[in-house]
Amino acid sequence: MAKSKIGTTDKLDTPQISQAIEALISMYKVQRGSFERRWYDNNFFDDGLHFRFISRKTGKIIDQSTGASLVTPKRAIPKASRQIRGIANLLLSLDLHPAVYPEKIAVANFKPPTEQVGADGQSQLISDPQYLEALKVAKQTAQRIGHWNEEEWKTQEMNDKLTLMAILAAKHSISYLQVWPDAVREAIRTQVYDAFDIYLNGTLNEIYDSPAIIKAVPMLISEI
Repeated sequence: MAKSKIGTTDKLDTPQISQAIEALISMYKVQRGSFERRWYDNNFFDDGLHFRFISRKTGKIIDQSTGASLVTPKRAIPKASRQIRGIANLLLSLDLHPAVYPEKIAVANFKPPTEQVGADGQSQLISDPQYLEALKVAKQTAQRIGHWNEEEWKTQEMNDKLTLMAILAAKHSISYLQVWPDAVREAIRTQVYDAFDIYLNGTLNEIYDSPAIIKAVPMLISEI
């Protein structure tokens, strides 16, 4: 369940929880009925073929542009797919890298610097060796975490997934990226979903205010 107090099951008895979940699913099913992925589940529009779709009755591809004439022309929007991909590439053109800064070390937890006079007669402040060691450890830890983040970013192919998110958002106004720990594989997993893969309350501005977030994608029983 999401963090919203609406539709929570913490005050329900065990037999009533399943009924509450089924009611939520039924409610979202009715709300999304007119927005379900059906005949427009294709990439023809993105490829510039705006009058081609898959028939819901026969499952065959229908191209209405074949019946166009000089009197009733049917022209697609020029370079629509290039525009979508151009915007996505523009948004993600920067080669970003994760930056991890060292943890701040409280100076008050260590001895104050001591003043010493050198051989040349000039005085200088000498910091507490434990404080210097804490700074060194914090810097090394930040470097290790940053290196791990950068390698994990490449392993997860995040640049490609963010590009896919931008393309799906340009086509359907919204897209999703899920990041979760996989206890079975002992790894972090990431996956991109389009507007038809996620069920939630569409009247809210914040996704986590929805009383339920439902993934409507095929999954194996072993993965649930």
